[in-house]
Amino acid sequence: MLGGAAALLNSIVSGNTVSQGNGPLGTMMRGFGLYIENAEVSIDHSTVSGNTNNSAAARGVFHGFGIFNSGTVRIANSAVVRNAATQLYPRGAGAGGGIYNAGAMFIDDSTVAENTAGTLGGGIANFGKLTLRRATVTRNQVAGITQGAPGRIPYPVGCGIVPPDTDGCIVGGGGIWIDPAATTTALSSALALNTLATSAPGGSFGPDCAGTIVSDGHNAIGATTDCQLQRPGSSTPAASDLLGVDAELGDLTDDGAPGHAHVPLLRGSALIDGGGKVFFGCAARDQLGELRNDGDHDGRVECDVGAVEFQRNQRRPNH
Repeated sequence: MLGGAAALLNSIVSGNTVSQGNGPLGTMMRGFGLYIENAEVSIDHSTVSGNTNNSAAARGVFHGFGIFNSGTVRIANSAVVRNAATQLYPRGAGAGGGIYNAGAMFIDDSTVAENTAGTLGGGIANFGKLTLRRATVTRNQVAGITQGAPGRIPYPVGCGIVPPDTDGCIVGGGGIWIDPAATTTALSSALALNTLATSAPGGSFGPDCAGTIVSDGHNAIGATTDCQLQRPGSSTPAASDLLGVDAELGDLTDDGAPGHAHVPLLRGSALIDGGGKVFFGCAARDQLGELRNDGDHDGRVECDVGAVEFQRNQRRPNH
């Protein structure tokens, strides 16, 4: 979308592919599911999933398989899941498996999960202004690059090279990659179980997060390596933030309804009732429309950290 305004409600954007044949190395391809430039878009109760490239010969740089944004986007009660590179040449470069944000983006009560990028930001690559409120970013991956592969991409945008003429891309931010010039703010959001599949000569940075997040409180991060969480105007996290936490999350679940793809909390998760009071840390209902509840039975109704509330009938997966 170029310019103007649009709204997606109760929608599914899925199965879009981009093919790039034997074009120049470093050709940039962006926004396989949704491409948004100089536009205002709201996405509500919707799913963006399964958008990918489909050519083994593709030699481009792939940014934002699910969503590429350089405008203003508001996402609520939605899911960006399983957008990934099925073929990368040579396991190439690119940022933002789920989302590449170069504009302003607000993500509320939503899940970003099981997306894959080549080098930066398996779930989200943020080069602009990003606000997470009650979001769950989990099981995203940065695939990395193959060393010594023929036809190495010389200098893709958004990919650090060390040194620029011979070596490969810096790998980082399995969950979220945050550019030093970008701003990321989070409230009652969870980053956990994201991964880096390999490293590169320039080093690898942060499986869950690489960069600085300004915390409005009640956030949870599994691996804090290379991830700086700090209160506004401070260099330390909020007292309510949970660092190095075992999130205890289940498998990605999707009943096919728009916006319902989510990762449930398992019994005993540290995220249960860690998100603050209703109407202070969160809204009364979660991504699925379920009421926030007293998950730990202490007599106080407090939000769980992330997009969805713990359901007492949730069972642990068999693996």
